[in-house]
Amino acid sequence: MLEYVFFSEHIRDSFVAWLQDNRIEFQLAGSTEELLVLINEDIDLLTEEKIEVKYDLLLDESARMVDEDDDSPDSVHLVTIQFTNKSGDIGQVQISPELANQIQQCLTAAELQAFVQLIADEVINPANKLPPAS
Repeated sequence: MLEYVFFSEHIRDSFVAWLQDNRIEFQLAGSTEELLVLINEDIDLLTEEKIEVKYDLLLDESARMVDEDDDSPDSVHLVTIQFTNKSGDIGQVQISPELANQIQQCLTAAELQAFVQLIADEVINPANKLPPAS
């Protein structure tokens, strides 16, 4: 399945309406923080390219909406990915929504979280320690 991630119901609903207008089958999934639209990978290349163009346009619109809603000059909007260290404490990695959307075109949310966890584990307790630089 192709996964398209949204952080706004309004933007997701615009994408869904466009899919319906173009008679493209889809499924909805996700949580309150992450809204997913799933599309079967068996679509033709031209349709997939049209979907990608529409998705990119909606991501740009979503970014503009976030910027317009926030009037603070130094505001930063981030997606948080959690990891757990060996003591059970929870840490967080924050990335931009745009980067999260790009990554999630290749990885599911669960795969992204597992990847962040793997990196955190290796940083905290490296299995392949490199010798000190001379």
